[in-house]
Amino acid sequence: MKLHLSFILIALLSINIFSLKLDAAELLSSVELLSSAGFPMGRTLRTIVGREFTKGKEDRMIVLSPRDKFEVLPLYESLQQLVLVDGRRKVWILSSEINELLLNEPDYLYGASESLFTENALVFRPFKNLPAGVGYCWILKDRAKLHVLRFDLEKNHNLEFIPVITSFYDEMTNGDRKKATIKTLSDDAGAIAAINGTFFSTGRNYGEPLGNVIVAGDIAYEVTNPDILGRCRSFFASTSKGRMVIGETSLTSSLIISTNNSDEFCPHVFEKGERVVSLLGGFGWLVKKGNSKGWSGGVERQFGAEYYSKAVRRPQTVIGLSKNGREVIFLAQEGYPHGLHRFSLPELAVIIREMGAWDAVFADGGGSTEMTVQSRSVVRTEGLIHPRQVSTALIVLEK
Repeated sequence: MKLHLSFILIALLSINIFSLKLDAAELLSSVELLSSAGFPMGRTLRTIVGREFTKGKEDRMIVLSPRDKFEVLPLYESLQQLVLVDGRRKVWILSSEINELLLNEPDYLYGASESLFTENALVFRPFKNLPAGVGYCWILKDRAKLHVLRFDLEKNHNLEFIPVITSFYDEMTNGDRKKATIKTLSDDAGAIAAINGTFFSTGRNYGEPLGNVIVAGDIAYEVTNPDILGRCRSFFASTSKGRMVIGETSLTSSLIISTNNSDEFCPHVFEKGERVVSLLGGFGWLVKKGNSKGWSGGVERQFGAEYYSKAVRRPQTVIGLSKNGREVIFLAQEGYPHGLHRFSLPELAVIIREMGAWDAVFADGGGSTEMTVQSRSVVRTEGLIHPRQVSTALIVLEK
């Protein structure tokens, strides 16, 4: 009878505490966030059921009382997150997205929904002191967790978008580092923010970038493989007129520079006399000229059809750009178990179009998906203890 009642209690509490339909007011009434320089901390305001972690023994069900202090520990298992309660007891509790809301610093909540996003999305801003024209938030929508960075170049003319490549592949340095985490690449450059960059080889030449890289008008990396160039993949570039642009090309880095100098490179993208300052290539179309089905033109041409299947749902990094080229959007979708749902590429195209992107491309995804803000990694890698090391990143600096 005791066991039977325990299961009823757990079921009722789970429905009440972890309901996917909690609104912002209910959410904030269920937890009090405490400041912490380390892992997120909080204090429960309602009763929560968990399993106490006891090494070498069978875990036992316990009830966290109101006002219990907890700290998130960097360990999860299936749908459960390990927390440290009152500095002494390790307890597993549900790791659903509502639990993420309880634990992941929602102290700067600015609305349960906004017209900018479709309805039924909870939106949070965990950073206070970002530079002018820079905004970050993370969103829970349809049980998926999305991280969004927005950059308004009209509000801050000093923002620079620069590709970074590890020294082994950088033709300007010829160093010995082949791979690094996005946080390392971002910290080394003193970046405001960063995301993972282009796709890379996973074969014998593991880590070799599959996209051209141009930095400050010079060649940092040049793709010469005709099979890769023939896919005419997309690029993200900054120009001498202070604009960001997205286009596609089958040219090498050296030909991009020479044809751009004669105003022959992508004349429908670059204005006359407008020069490439930086460029990162190897991407795939997602939104093209306002069309959220712009990706359809890249099926089997840029990437295989399996990439665009609605059945393929994985962590993903996306770069969006406004029509005037003066607002940039970085979007990173977290994977399991941090987000219980993931959107497919066609669905992400609709979402980033709703956010205002006129053009958008997808970068590498899966375990490579990463985003840092003010030297903090905000995206947790799917199924991995440590973030994946990669060879390229796109960073944002303030001059």
